[in-house]
Amino acid sequence: MRAIKIDSISKTVSEVEIDEENSLAGMQAIVDGLIEQALELENGDALFVNEEGLLLGPKWFFEIEGGHQPYAGNGVIVGTNYSTGDSIDAETPINKIKSMVKFLSLDEVRRKYRH
Repeated sequence: MRAIKIDSISKTVSEVEIDEENSLAGMQAIVDGLIEQALELENGDALFVNEEGLLLGPKWFFEIEGGHQPYAGNGVIVGTNYSTGDSIDAETPINKIKSMVKFLSLDEVRRKYRH
């Protein structure tokens, strides 16, 4: 299955393949933990992040257009079949995701989101 990995440590956005039969395990490996859906894109693709990302003492974050907060660690975007609930190939072109993502350090997040 075609997925898009957002790697906040290397500050890269890349296409990856996830085994469809083990898609949950593949997605969890990319985000390094339990996943939760963070954002649904216009075309039905979904961004998943580590649900405990903030508890792991993160140093690197990313923002994505349409998101309501910075996300700690890595993210993965996959498509969604809403009839079955299955993950499917991501439809969003990688260049679109690259233009939507901004990487941030912990200090940048603190400065930007200080209340």
